[in-house]
Amino acid sequence: MPDESENYGSDDMKSEEASDNRPPKKSGLSKKSTIAVMAVVVILLISVPLVYLTMQGGEDDTGDFDDTVVLEISGNDGNEAELTFAELKDLSYLEAVSSYQNRFNNWRGFGTYVGVPLSTLAGLVGGMSQGDVMTVIASDGYSQNLSYSQVVPNEDDEAIQGEIVLAYQFNGTSIPDWDSGPMIAVLAPDGAFSNDDLNATKPYGVEFSGSTSAGSIWVKNVQKIEIRYVLTVNGDTSLTFTIEQLMALPSYSGSGALVKSTGAIVGPNNYTGAPVRDLVEMVYGSDNYSLEVVATDGYTMTFSSSQVINGTFAYYDSTGNVTGVDDFTLLLAYEEEGEPLEDMRLRIVIVDDTESPITDGHFWSKYVRSMNVIQYVQDWTVSISGLTDYVLDRQTFESLATCEWHQTEYIDIDEEAETEDVYLGIPLWILIAIVDGGDDPAGHYEFNISLAVTGYNVTVMASDGYNKTFTSADVAGNDSIIVAYKLNGEYLTIDEGFPLKIEGDISGSMKIKNISDIMLVDLPE
Repeated sequence: MPDESENYGSDDMKSEEASDNRPPKKSGLSKKSTIAVMAVVVILLISVPLVYLTMQGGEDDTGDFDDTVVLEISGNDGNEAELTFAELKDLSYLEAVSSYQNRFNNWRGFGTYVGVPLSTLAGLVGGMSQGDVMTVIASDGYSQNLSYSQVVPNEDDEAIQGEIVLAYQFNGTSIPDWDSGPMIAVLAPDGAFSNDDLNATKPYGVEFSGSTSAGSIWVKNVQKIEIRYVLTVNGDTSLTFTIEQLMALPSYSGSGALVKSTGAIVGPNNYTGAPVRDLVEMVYGSDNYSLEVVATDGYTMTFSSSQVINGTFAYYDSTGNVTGVDDFTLLLAYEEEGEPLEDMRLRIVIVDDTESPITDGHFWSKYVRSMNVIQYVQDWTVSISGLTDYVLDRQTFESLATCEWHQTEYIDIDEEAETEDVYLGIPLWILIAIVDGGDDPAGHYEFNISLAVTGYNVTVMASDGYNKTFTSADVAGNDSIIVAYKLNGEYLTIDEGFPLKIEGDISGSMKIKNISDIMLVDLPE
């Protein structure tokens, strides 16, 4: 991501834009300063009606620039719009004093902004729905994503951030003379959009991870605005859906609960949504496939066609023990207990209309953004033994490998061939943490460092019996020895090491393919 000074101007604002680095209304003023501020406020109050009249069609000095296209907007269903400066000024606008805090906690940009609410601009191309994402793109390629809740804030969020506008005037100077505009400005009610304000209103998800400070969303020299759908389903063809379109499809309601890796049971709850099999049938005509469900935070879960079509899953009793396997309904839910899933908008649930099955929590993907029909992925299991025994299945491993906290890659560079291979997986120590007795009650894969210091060995065995042994000192907290399941974005083939392979900064003989067992041996008494 560019440094803050490269685009939205935290440290490179022109002198008039950085006239006051203090957080307005958030630090004390001397008596002399208070008198000066009061005088400025009086002047502003007198001049505001004049500014309003001028901007509603009075004379200005922008000349031929009025006919220049200053903004391109694209929305759902192919809706597009181009706005000249004259057309932008003709829209309803807001005017307010504001400023922002940068990642160094310095205050920048204090002044008066005039601009069009982003919600108004979205309305020109069909508007936004819950779950849609607005991408604001600058002329230099810098971009920021904004959620529906930021563009169309509810009462609570508006009290913190106010309206977000595309500003075309700063302290009385309009574009093109104001060379930072058009610019995103957050018109906070207190005139100071802080990092705390951002954290209080910023949505969850990897799509919004670029918003590292309040100032990061103040994109300058905005050229394009793009709005994306809530869901994309890819197969032989691709379909996109707004939340309204999803809700217009034939729906299913049922009840279900999930069991976490810790054994805690959440639910049961009643859910309503679209059966996943119906969505897949719209884009794919065969029944031999796997379905990759991707969340906004990058979490990915791959389902078999049997799970999609028949809803075939193992289920548990109220004590967390596996009871058997049965057919249920795999549902893309948008309602829980009759209310919208506002905190995650879309999620995968496993439900039934006559009972409330309890199923593995890693299947219950949240923040779903896309579904991709892919080549059939074979299920597998790997046995892990130590202080306890555990059977690792593909879905559990993938839930770890697509978690932002655990996902790790290793790049194998062949300098002679001038090629590089990217392996994706998780550090070996995370799998050891499942059986070394160190995990906490919340199930966060806490490594038992005390046991590792005492010393033991870790033997990794392939399906043909070939094995190699690491010491606990080799693997403890070592992210450079990984258990990989993908190579260059694709699942490993048998020759490449399916289902799992050891990779990393180790000798080739230690890179065990086709892993079947991971064993903690020579454990202390």
